[in-house]
Amino acid sequence: MQVVQYDWFKALKYCEDRNLTLASIRSKEENMEVFEAFKSIISKEEAVWLGGYNFYNCKTRRDCVWRWTGDRSEITYTPWNKDQPDNTDDREYCLDMVPNGNFNDLDCYKPYYFMCENKCRCY
Repeated sequence: MQVVQYDWFKALKYCEDRNLTLASIRSKEENMEVFEAFKSIISKEEAVWLGGYNFYNCKTRRDCVWRWTGDRSEITYTPWNKDQPDNTDDREYCLDMVPNGNFNDLDCYKPYYFMCENKCRCY
């Protein structure tokens, strides 16, 4: 996790400049690892950018296809916060983790902490 805050696009560039990408979370176990890593340094009002995005202008949760930046795969593990994603004001296309460990969609231009990971998820 970085100790600087950037908007989602600058955070992605920061990671990519280091041959990394914004973090993806594909299971409850990974979610808990990321949550534990950031919970002690993030206040209750902040979040952490993850590598999820949806730039397809969806209006409802049902027609949204969220993807990870690293491999562009569809996000299938989705611990959304209550009533999320909601695409407030048709401006929330980027994925963040809120202080309770759940996912939220948010305006990509807000500065938050972020977490990078290796681009290759080689198994």
